[in-house]
Amino acid sequence: MTPKEALAEREKLFADAEFFRLWSSGDGAAKERMEQICKDILGNPDGDWSKPPENFGRQGHNGLEIKPGSQHWRGEK
Repeated sequence: MTPKEALAEREKLFADAEFFRLWSSGDGAAKERMEQICKDILGNPDGDWSKPPENFGRQGHNGLEIKPGSQHWRGEK
């Protein structure tokens, strides 16, 4: 899976309420799948790492995306 495809897959899975429930409750299969997707986003840990996409570390705030580099992202509410 390319990094772009993996990022799209991660967003799709996080939008799936059942998958998100399984992943956030520690389900082994869901955690393993998400771990593989994150590895695909970042690249090969044996040397071909790429810079993560701008929204890789996305965090929610009242249902809104916190933009990387924003005041809230830096913890300056």
